[in-house]
Amino acid sequence: MSTKSSVLSILQCQTDYISGTTLSHQLDVTRNTIWKAIQALKQEGYIIDTNAKGYKLTVTPTQLNQTLIQAAFPQGDMFTYDSITSTNSQAKQYADTLKKDFAVFIANEQTMGKGRFGRPFYSPKQSGLYMSLLYPSKDIQTYLHLVTPLTAIAVLKAIKTVTGITPSIKWVNDLFYHQKKITGILTEAITNIETGQVEHIIIGIGINLYKPTDLPNELKHIFGYISDTPINVNALVIAIIDNILTLLAQLPNTSFLEDYKKHCFILGKNITVYPTQQTHYTAKAIDIDDNGQLIIQTDDTQLHTLQFGEISIRF
Repeated sequence: MSTKSSVLSILQCQTDYISGTTLSHQLDVTRNTIWKAIQALKQEGYIIDTNAKGYKLTVTPTQLNQTLIQAAFPQGDMFTYDSITSTNSQAKQYADTLKKDFAVFIANEQTMGKGRFGRPFYSPKQSGLYMSLLYPSKDIQTYLHLVTPLTAIAVLKAIKTVTGITPSIKWVNDLFYHQKKITGILTEAITNIETGQVEHIIIGIGINLYKPTDLPNELKHIFGYISDTPINVNALVIAIIDNILTLLAQLPNTSFLEDYKKHCFILGKNITVYPTQQTHYTAKAIDIDDNGQLIIQTDDTQLHTLQFGEISIRF
């Protein structure tokens, strides 16, 4: 961890002033190094009160801030971007050089955001949050099919904690609010060609925070957003990462599926199922099983289980 991140971590734990001398002793660096770290934090938007007693953190920035997020997760690598082609693509490129427990890539804009089935994911600047978690899969090989529903409930709870709103879930990977989509999740795998083993998973998350200034006409019927007022983006990112890591560490405990079902608004409703992009049929969503699969009833009253696929529902 850099000196700047270490100083920030200490300041966040303090309720009173801490002297530069104490900081330099704790981190085994010079007073001048501490002063430079404080100045760098101030330039990033932190308001740090300084007097004869030392330093005290009084205001934390709400805009995307790598130092703040990194300080919360020293066991991982954090990367932030004002604009990027795709956070999932960046995560794939980084997989071979991953040295820490995981890595997270976060951006204010994606110019080539990806959705399911190769579709583009609308990722405009200054209105959304786009992030990807790169995670080694060796300890969760048996539970890879649960990563997407696990992520959905992790993001839902983070949004509720930070913003106060409670989204609902459309199986398997979307969050809705006021009957419009506010979050999409794309889970991808990096597989070893020789062994066929999944070595890493990439969890891509796109969240519509605010209404964009220039929303394409074709998205107006489905595009939702969380708020008209500023959201603490760093708090939201930290809550999402923490929730996902906690649930992954708890596997094989799958109690999160009960929360998932509780918030899944399609259960008991008539839906349209798209086994391919060219075919579809109608069914009723009955339940979600212990593997996160959707149980449906078709018009002939037969029950079927969907492990993956595309569905839609009329509001």
